Amino acid sequence: MVSTSARRRWTLEEKQRLVAESSSGPRLVSVTARRTGLSTSQLFTWRRLARDGRLSGDVVPALVPSEITPAPAPESL
Repeated sequence: MVSTSARRRWTLEEKQRLVAESSSGPRLVSVTARRTGLSTSQLFTWRRLARDGRLSGDVVPALVPSEITPAPAPESL
C-alpha cells in the first residue's frame, strides 16, 4: 500500500535510478514502486519522461521574457 500522508520529494538522481531499476526486468515497475512506497502511476510517468528525454535535468525553462506594449491609437479621418 502506498502512503499518502506525507509528500516525498525525489531528487533527479533518485528518479533516474528508480527508472533504470524498474526497466531491468519484467514486472519490476510494481516491485520497485512497492519497495520504495511510490505509486506505480508515478513511476510510469517518470519512465515516460525518461523515454522522451525529459528526465535528464537539462530542462529548458518554459517561461520566456515578454514585453507588453500599448495598442496604437486609431487614426482619425
